[in-house]
Amino acid sequence: MKKLYYLLLLGLPCFAGAQSTVQVKNDRNHSFNIILENATHYFEESGSNISIANLPGGRYKLRIWDPFFPQASTRETNVDLKPGQKVTISVRQEMQLEKTEELLKTGSGRPVVSRDPLAYPEGVTYPRLPRMKDADANALARAIGGKAFDDDKEAIFRAGTQYNSFTTAQVRQWITSFKFGNNKLKMAKLVFPQVTDKQNYHQLKDCFIFLDEQSEFIKFLNQQ
Repeated sequence: MKKLYYLLLLGLPCFAGAQSTVQVKNDRNHSFNIILENATHYFEESGSNISIANLPGGRYKLRIWDPFFPQASTRETNVDLKPGQKVTISVRQEMQLEKTEELLKTGSGRPVVSRDPLAYPEGVTYPRLPRMKDADANALARAIGGKAFDDDKEAIFRAGTQYNSFTTAQVRQWITSFKFGNNKLKMAKLVFPQVTDKQNYHQLKDCFIFLDEQSEFIKFLNQQ
Protein backbone atom coordinates (compact mmCIF):
# COMPACT_ATOMS: atom_id res chain seq x y z
CA MET A 1 0.00 0.00 0.00
CA LYS A 2 2.78 2.43 0.86
CA LYS A 3 4.40 1.88 -2.55
CA LEU A 4 1.24 3.13 -4.26
CA TYR A 5 1.15 6.12 -1.92
CA TYR A 6 4.71 7.23 -2.65
CA LEU A 7 4.43 6.70 -6.39
CA LEU A 8 1.34 8.85 -6.51
CA LEU A 9 3.06 11.58 -4.56
CA LEU A 10 5.94 11.60 -7.02
CA GLY A 11 3.50 12.06 -9.87
CA LEU A 12 1.73 15.08 -8.35
CA PRO A 13 2.43 18.55 -9.73
CA CYS A 14 4.56 20.61 -7.34
CA PHE A 15 3.25 24.16 -7.33
CA ALA A 16 4.86 26.00 -4.42
CA GLY A 17 2.29 27.12 -1.86
CA ALA A 18 -0.63 25.48 -3.68
CA GLN A 19 -0.49 21.96 -2.26
CA SER A 20 -2.45 20.74 0.75
CA THR A 21 -2.31 18.04 3.43
CA VAL A 22 -4.81 15.66 5.00
CA GLN A 23 -3.92 14.23 8.39
CA VAL A 24 -5.93 11.54 10.20
CA LYS A 25 -5.26 11.15 13.93
CA ASN A 26 -6.51 8.53 16.39
CA ASP A 27 -6.53 9.29 20.12
CA ARG A 28 -6.55 5.56 20.91
CA ASN A 29 -3.36 3.56 21.13
CA HIS A 30 -3.70 1.41 18.01
CA SER A 31 -3.63 1.80 14.26
CA PHE A 32 -6.53 1.99 11.84
CA ASN A 33 -6.92 1.97 8.07
CA ILE A 34 -7.89 4.72 5.65
CA ILE A 35 -8.62 5.24 1.97
CA LEU A 36 -8.46 8.77 0.57
CA GLU A 37 -9.50 9.24 -3.04
CA ASN A 38 -11.01 11.48 -5.65
CA ALA A 39 -11.36 11.25 -9.43
CA THR A 40 -7.61 11.31 -10.06
CA HIS A 41 -5.82 10.16 -6.89
CA TYR A 42 -6.03 7.13 -4.62
CA PHE A 43 -4.22 6.49 -1.32
CA GLU A 44 -4.30 3.56 1.14
CA GLU A 45 -2.57 3.82 4.50
CA SER A 46 -2.70 2.49 8.06
CA GLY A 47 -1.48 3.82 11.39
CA SER A 48 -2.56 5.91 14.36
CA ASN A 49 -1.32 9.19 12.87
CA ILE A 50 -1.40 9.36 9.07
CA SER A 51 -0.41 12.35 6.94
CA ILE A 52 -0.79 12.56 3.16
CA ALA A 53 0.91 15.68 1.83
CA ASN A 54 1.32 17.52 -1.49
CA LEU A 55 -2.33 17.08 -2.43
CA PRO A 56 -3.99 19.32 -5.02
CA GLY A 57 -7.06 21.16 -3.80
CA GLY A 58 -10.44 19.56 -4.38
CA ARG A 59 -12.98 17.20 -2.83
CA TYR A 60 -11.72 13.86 -1.51
CA LYS A 61 -13.67 10.91 -0.15
CA LEU A 62 -12.25 9.56 3.12
CA ARG A 63 -13.05 6.06 4.44
CA ILE A 64 -11.81 4.99 7.89
CA TRP A 65 -11.88 1.47 9.40
CA ASP A 66 -11.05 0.40 12.92
CA PRO A 67 -10.05 -3.28 12.55
CA PHE A 68 -9.85 -3.82 16.31
CA PHE A 69 -13.60 -3.91 16.84
CA PRO A 70 -15.33 -7.34 16.88
CA GLN A 71 -16.94 -6.65 13.50
CA ALA A 72 -15.66 -4.65 10.56
CA SER A 73 -16.85 -1.06 10.71
CA THR A 74 -16.34 2.07 8.69
CA ARG A 75 -16.88 5.80 8.59
CA GLU A 76 -17.07 7.84 5.39
CA THR A 77 -16.93 11.60 4.89
CA ASN A 78 -15.97 14.15 2.26
CA VAL A 79 -12.94 16.38 2.76
CA ASP A 80 -12.90 19.66 0.83
CA LEU A 81 -9.29 20.83 0.45
CA LYS A 82 -8.36 24.36 -0.47
CA PRO A 83 -4.91 25.11 -1.93
CA GLY A 84 -2.37 25.58 0.82
CA GLN A 85 -4.65 24.11 3.50
CA LYS A 86 -4.09 21.41 6.11
CA VAL A 87 -7.15 19.42 7.21
CA THR A 88 -6.85 17.22 10.29
CA ILE A 89 -9.49 14.56 10.96
CA SER A 90 -9.45 13.38 14.58
CA VAL A 91 -11.09 10.00 15.33
CA ARG A 92 -12.77 10.21 18.73
CA GLN A 93 -14.68 7.73 20.86
CA GLU A 94 -17.46 5.78 19.08
CA MET A 95 -15.78 6.73 15.80
CA GLN A 96 -16.97 10.34 16.01
CA LEU A 97 -14.93 12.49 13.62
CA GLU A 98 -13.76 16.05 14.29
CA LYS A 99 -12.30 18.24 11.57
CA THR A 100 -9.67 20.95 12.06
CA GLU A 101 -8.78 23.26 9.17
CA GLU A 102 -5.57 25.26 9.08
CA LEU A 103 -4.26 27.57 6.36
CA LEU A 104 -0.53 27.54 5.78
CA LYS A 105 1.32 30.16 7.75
CA THR A 106 2.44 33.17 5.73
CA GLY A 107 4.81 35.99 6.50
CA SER A 108 1.88 38.31 7.23
CA GLY A 109 0.23 36.38 10.05
CA ARG A 110 -0.53 33.20 11.95
CA PRO A 111 -2.37 30.13 10.65
CA VAL A 112 -6.16 30.35 10.66
CA VAL A 113 -7.59 27.37 12.57
CA SER A 114 -11.21 26.25 12.90
CA ARG A 115 -12.64 23.09 14.46
CA ASP A 116 -15.93 21.47 13.50
CA PRO A 117 -17.55 18.13 14.32
CA LEU A 118 -18.38 16.20 11.17
CA ALA A 119 -21.86 15.04 10.32
CA TYR A 120 -22.37 12.34 12.97
CA PRO A 121 -24.85 12.93 15.82
CA GLU A 122 -23.29 13.03 19.29
CA GLY A 123 -23.63 9.77 21.20
CA VAL A 124 -24.73 7.72 18.18
CA THR A 125 -22.52 4.73 17.48
CA TYR A 126 -21.26 4.22 13.96
CA PRO A 127 -22.87 1.59 11.72
CA ARG A 128 -21.63 -1.97 11.36
CA LEU A 129 -21.20 -3.28 7.86
CA PRO A 130 -23.80 -5.97 7.09
CA ARG A 131 -22.55 -9.52 6.58
CA MET A 132 -22.46 -10.53 2.90
CA LYS A 133 -24.66 -13.50 2.06
CA ASP A 134 -23.00 -16.51 0.45
CA ALA A 135 -25.18 -16.16 -2.64
CA ASP A 136 -23.99 -12.58 -3.12
CA ALA A 137 -20.37 -13.60 -2.53
CA ASN A 138 -20.69 -16.35 -5.15
CA ALA A 139 -22.21 -13.89 -7.63
CA LEU A 140 -19.36 -11.47 -7.01
CA ALA A 141 -16.83 -14.26 -7.54
CA ARG A 142 -18.41 -15.08 -10.90
CA ALA A 143 -18.37 -11.43 -11.95
CA ILE A 144 -14.69 -11.07 -11.03
CA GLY A 145 -13.79 -14.35 -12.72
CA GLY A 146 -15.61 -13.29 -15.87
CA LYS A 147 -13.10 -10.54 -16.60
CA ALA A 148 -9.87 -11.23 -18.45
CA PHE A 149 -7.65 -8.52 -17.00
CA ASP A 150 -6.73 -7.82 -13.39
CA ASP A 151 -7.58 -4.11 -13.70
CA ASP A 152 -11.15 -5.00 -14.65
CA LYS A 153 -11.31 -7.61 -11.88
CA GLU A 154 -10.13 -5.01 -9.37
CA ALA A 155 -12.81 -2.52 -10.39
CA ILE A 156 -15.54 -5.10 -9.77
CA PHE A 157 -13.85 -6.27 -6.56
CA ARG A 158 -13.78 -2.76 -5.12
CA ALA A 159 -17.36 -1.96 -6.12
CA GLY A 160 -18.67 -5.25 -4.75
CA THR A 161 -16.98 -5.10 -1.35
CA GLN A 162 -17.53 -1.50 -0.27
CA TYR A 163 -20.55 -1.91 1.97
CA ASN A 164 -20.33 -5.39 3.50
CA SER A 165 -18.31 -7.47 5.90
CA PHE A 166 -17.39 -11.02 4.94
CA THR A 167 -15.43 -14.14 5.82
CA THR A 168 -11.95 -15.35 4.94
CA ALA A 169 -13.49 -18.07 2.77
CA GLN A 170 -15.39 -15.49 0.73
CA VAL A 171 -12.25 -13.40 0.20
CA ARG A 172 -10.46 -16.55 -1.01
CA GLN A 173 -13.09 -16.95 -3.73
CA TRP A 174 -12.40 -13.48 -5.04
CA ILE A 175 -8.62 -13.14 -4.91
CA THR A 176 -7.90 -16.52 -6.53
CA SER A 177 -9.31 -15.11 -9.79
CA PHE A 178 -6.48 -12.59 -10.09
CA LYS A 179 -3.60 -13.57 -12.37
CA PHE A 180 -0.79 -11.76 -10.58
CA GLY A 181 0.25 -12.30 -6.99
CA ASN A 182 0.84 -8.61 -6.29
CA ASN A 183 -2.77 -7.90 -7.21
CA LYS A 184 -4.01 -10.74 -5.00
CA LEU A 185 -1.97 -9.27 -2.18
CA LYS A 186 -3.32 -5.77 -2.74
CA MET A 187 -6.91 -6.98 -2.65
CA ALA A 188 -6.31 -9.16 0.43
CA LYS A 189 -4.90 -6.15 2.29
CA LEU A 190 -7.68 -3.85 1.09
CA VAL A 191 -10.56 -5.83 2.61
CA PHE A 192 -8.85 -7.11 5.76
CA PRO A 193 -10.62 -4.52 7.98
CA GLN A 194 -13.99 -5.83 6.77
CA VAL A 195 -13.31 -9.51 7.56
CA THR A 196 -15.21 -10.90 10.53
CA ASP A 197 -12.97 -13.93 11.22
CA LYS A 198 -9.56 -12.28 11.24
CA GLN A 199 -8.18 -15.21 13.24
CA ASN A 200 -8.48 -17.31 10.06
CA TYR A 201 -7.06 -14.81 7.60
CA HIS A 202 -3.58 -16.39 7.68
CA GLN A 203 -5.12 -19.32 5.79
CA LEU A 204 -4.98 -17.21 2.61
CA LYS A 205 -1.21 -17.63 2.56
CA ASP A 206 -1.52 -20.57 0.18
CA CYS A 207 -3.20 -18.30 -2.39
CA PHE A 208 0.24 -16.84 -3.13
CA ILE A 209 2.68 -18.86 -5.22
CA PHE A 210 5.94 -17.08 -4.50
CA LEU A 211 7.65 -17.05 -1.11
CA ASP A 212 8.19 -13.28 -1.12
CA GLU A 213 4.45 -12.72 -1.59
CA GLN A 214 3.67 -15.15 1.23
CA SER A 215 6.20 -13.39 3.45
CA GLU A 216 4.76 -9.97 2.69
CA PHE A 217 1.24 -11.24 3.44
CA ILE A 218 2.27 -12.66 6.82
CA LYS A 219 4.26 -9.50 7.61
CA PHE A 220 1.13 -7.45 6.89
CA LEU A 221 -0.94 -9.59 9.28
CA ASN A 222 1.67 -9.31 12.03
CA GLN A 223 1.53 -5.53 11.76
CA GLN A 224 -2.23 -5.37 12.34
